[in-house]
Amino acid sequence: MKKSKTKTLGVALLSSILVTISCSVEDGLDGAIGPEGPMGIQGQQGVQGEQGAQGEQGEQGPQGEQGPQGEQGPQGEAGEDGNLMIIASDWLDYTPSDALVYLDMFSQAFGATLQIPVADIDQELLDTGTLMVYAKFNKDFYPDYIEDGFNWENSEVSGPSGDQFGNVVPFPYTKYFMGGPGGATRSDNWSYALKQDTLRIDHIQKYTEVEALMEDEFFGDVFNSEDPSEEDLKDLMFFLPDSAVLLQYRYIIIPSTHTGKNVLFKDMGYDQLIAHLGLKE
Repeated sequence: MKKSKTKTLGVALLSSILVTISCSVEDGLDGAIGPEGPMGIQGQQGVQGEQGAQGEQGEQGPQGEQGPQGEQGPQGEAGEDGNLMIIASDWLDYTPSDALVYLDMFSQAFGATLQIPVADIDQELLDTGTLMVYAKFNKDFYPDYIEDGFNWENSEVSGPSGDQFGNVVPFPYTKYFMGGPGGATRSDNWSYALKQDTLRIDHIQKYTEVEALMEDEFFGDVFNSEDPSEEDLKDLMFFLPDSAVLLQYRYIIIPSTHTGKNVLFKDMGYDQLIAHLGLKE
């Protein structure tokens, strides 16, 4: 029993010494830090807070410097000409050789018809468009001044001198002559008509005092013949050679897209019309 107590006392004393040694700074260094333990599980995310009020807009900053000018883009396609739908001819020649002549025995009138092909005409243009026809007459055919009897037998034809054609006149047009034998007069009526592919120019020549003219043999044998020759009829109507240019004519066809209540083309003079439509003389 005594030996056991001694052993127990020794153990207790040894433990006290070890504790004293481990707590003393002067006696030794701290031991190394142990390894970090594993990370714990992340906690649940909290509820999102309410959005705060929007702050006031800041003042506008100063305008920046203008950038360099960009390169010029490619040129666009040309627009359609506003006059593409207007049909306008050049000045065309009218010669006796082109005309078909006839004699109306009932009315004792002479006639001539010229037919001109016209392209690009449809029924809508015929129904709604406006057609204008103009002429410039040869001064040898229609002299600037008329002396008594001069216009009845104009056998001396001078060549072109200066402006051979007179002023532009619109069709329909009528020219009067006076001073014939027995007081006879003559009227030349010019008119036109348009079909879908043909423009027709008509010339009707009528006389007064026909009996006096027949006694004077002005008509030759035309009224005495059942079928007068084309040459005799042309000699009476035109007085000029078959190849002479009696007049120059021009037609202008204006579609309804260019017309309106305030545009009356038939009331315009020729110069005013071509200026309004932008056409060449």
